[in-house]
Amino acid sequence: MESPRPRGQQKGSKGHGRTHRPDLPVLDEEHDIAAEDTLCPVCTKPYKLLSQTEDSNIVEIKVKSYILKRQNESNHCSLGNTNH
Repeated sequence: MESPRPRGQQKGSKGHGRTHRPDLPVLDEEHDIAAEDTLCPVCTKPYKLLSQTEDSNIVEIKVKSYILKRQNESNHCSLGNTNH
């Protein structure tokens, strides 16, 4: 029996929002404005530096790849029967 609604979140329904990650370490990073971006492209006068900043939080996941080389011992009896 098929449901009349498609699977997944339905249009108009409220989602659960972003998951807070208070246990993650926080690394502070400051980005300076590039020299070519400090001048107005129209009048070529320098922009005034504001005291406020645009802050954002980004969760980055670093993945480490590796090859696991595993050696399993095998043995056999004197009649040649093996045990894996």
